[in-house]
Amino acid sequence: MGCIAVVYRKTYCPSQDSWQACVSFVVGRGPQEEELIQALALAVQEPQRKLFTLLTWDDTLAKIHELGNPKAKKPDDAPMFYQVTEPAKLLLDAGEGIPCDPMAKILKFQL
Repeated sequence: MGCIAVVYRKTYCPSQDSWQACVSFVVGRGPQEEELIQALALAVQEPQRKLFTLLTWDDTLAKIHELGNPKAKKPDDAPMFYQVTEPAKLLLDAGEGIPCDPMAKILKFQL
């Protein structure tokens, strides 16, 4: 599987007095595209890009393994709704993939 980046951009819509979200999935199919995705990742992480969030597959797996063990003691500063990582951890430990619905909850949790 190639590098996956999720770029989350928030824009303010004055006519509706609300924020609108835009989520984009970027999947590389080869080494050249992986280089472009890495450049995008670096650009999004710049301080002036505060309205963007970058999520990668590796970061998502790390978060699942960090917070997904229901038997482990959670840190006092555990983020809200971290429980969505627990079913995913069980699935990964069993060697299965994460279905769309739980993955969507995990991505929303990270945003």
